Amino acid sequence: MINAITDPTKIGEEAETDGYLSIKYSFTRGDDIFRFTFFDYRGQNSGTLARGVKDNSHSDTKELNSIVFVVDLMPPERKYREDNSKALDLHVKTRLRAHVDEWSSPTLDTIFGFFDQEELRYVCLYINTVDKIRDNAAHIKSDIKEELAPMIARLRKRCGYKDDGDTLGEGFAKFDILFGSARSGLSVLKLKSELMKHSVISG
Repeated sequence: MINAITDPTKIGEEAETDGYLSIKYSFTRGDDIFRFTFFDYRGQNSGTLARGVKDNSHSDTKELNSIVFVVDLMPPERKYREDNSKALDLHVKTRLRAHVDEWSSPTLDTIFGFFDQEELRYVCLYINTVDKIRDNAAHIKSDIKEELAPMIARLRKRCGYKDDGDTLGEGFAKFDILFGSARSGLSVLKLKSELMKHSVISG
């Protein structure tokens, strides 16, 4: 994902994060200079993320303003669903439920605790590897959202949204759901655009 955002020529390359890392990235558009620092960690263990932020507490972590939660529907070695039915197969459901369990309310409280509420601008749930599902029509996306509903509700709440009908949020951060693929570049430009839109002007 980070490679696809920072260097479009790397779209399609498989890469894994080993442990915890931070990557600095900057580019110029018109008269504006955008500078980003991406923090990433391996796997679904949120404890690794918490330790990484703690061990790397420097000036960059004081200006965090976006969070991207990446949910992989399929691992790299699995290319397609085994059936073409409307229901999500057991494998995908298991992966989605693992994410819902991992990102419990206490865990999200810890993660959001690293962010200054006044600085946090954008939270994205990026549902990755949709290109590896043969039947990715609208009803499949609806099924995926239904499986992730508890996690989505928790994220919306922490972004200041009052209820399901609230589209702007009372609060401080825009919440977004993107279906895409870091491997193929699907929705990567949209994500990058949102990160730019919600970045802050530094002195």
